[in-house]
Amino acid sequence: MTTQMNQIPAIDRGGLAHTIALKAGMSLMEALRDAGLPIAATCGGAKSCATCHVYIENAPDLPDPHEDEIELPGRIGVFQGRDVAA
Repeated sequence: MTTQMNQIPAIDRGGLAHTIALKAGMSLMEALRDAGLPIAATCGGAKSCATCHVYIENAPDLPDPHEDEIELPGRIGVFQGRDVAA
């Protein structure tokens, strides 16, 4: 059985470009963490703290955000244009 893996570009806070392996079923937060990029995710991916928020550009294939992802950033003051990576 083969696990499907996509390669996605990521730019860290310092402006350095990286290519991240994103396996099927893996969240973006998990992929960023596994690649060694600094992402807090203090809730461990439970979508309750938004410390894993990221900027997402040019991603037309992403599914619509889950209800939790829409509510949380507004509740804690995350700005428009960011998303939760969990």
